[in-house]
Amino acid sequence: MQSARLVVATVVFVAFAGLVTTPAVADLISASTAYQKGDYAKAFRDFRELAELGQPTAQFNLAVMYAKGQGVRQSEIYAYAWASLAAENGLERAKTLADALRSGLAPGSEKIAADIEAQFGNAVLDAQLNPKIIESAEHEDRTRCRPVHAYVPPYPRDAEDRGIQGQVYVEFSVMPDGRSRNPRIILAVPQG
Repeated sequence: MQSARLVVATVVFVAFAGLVTTPAVADLISASTAYQKGDYAKAFRDFRELAELGQPTAQFNLAVMYAKGQGVRQSEIYAYAWASLAAENGLERAKTLADALRSGLAPGSEKIAADIEAQFGNAVLDAQLNPKIIESAEHEDRTRCRPVHAYVPPYPRDAEDRGIQGQVYVEFSVMPDGRSRNPRIILAVPQG
């Protein structure tokens, strides 16, 4: 009876928590829906979040919103900057928009666009967001992991007496201090 109440309370809590929480990240569908409904402030926030992560459609939509002054103060400079980034990411219509906006820019405006590209260009995002893949353990700034001492755990006496053989494969993380963390059994034969 007590455990049934606990289960019901847990289900109610999880359901309530799901109703009151908001999405942690923006997506193109919710941003586009907000834009179509005329909620330009929300659409701008969501598109901006995605654009800063290098999403080309969001970068283009952000450029359009800057050009039209929807959800943000109108700025042809920022519109050009975001359209240029979207064009760099392969969006053809963004290149058309950037070319159209470039002719109306004041001298020196392209410097501001370059500043935005310096923050959100592909090379910068690759360096900040993508993992660094190291080809081998012999990488120049790393030393190869070596066991400090080998530990052979005792085989269970009951299994040994009955002649049962077994193997266990374990995966774990080696932390910078050399200690293993997060062990996970990949395969155990016999099970249990």
